[in-house]
Amino acid sequence: MKNTIKVKGGYKGERNGMYGKHIPHTKEAKQKISASTSGERNGMYGKHHSDESKRKQSEAKRGSHRVYDNPEHTKWHMEK
Repeated sequence: MKNTIKVKGGYKGERNGMYGKHIPHTKEAKQKISASTSGERNGMYGKHHSDESKRKQSEAKRGSHRVYDNPEHTKWHMEK
């Protein structure tokens, strides 16, 4: 089991199903993935965040570093 680390939601390393695969998903695979989590199959389907949870999310985000506030990052993108 070397090179394998258990992480939240699965494995990292040789036991991960995508380990060693460098080919992006095909269009068909992307459509299947999208269909499996869309509409009524989505865990948030028909639900809404309460005002309290929105407030908590807002407070958690305050003061966090945002990439677009970093002038070096902006400069790097402008040069591309």
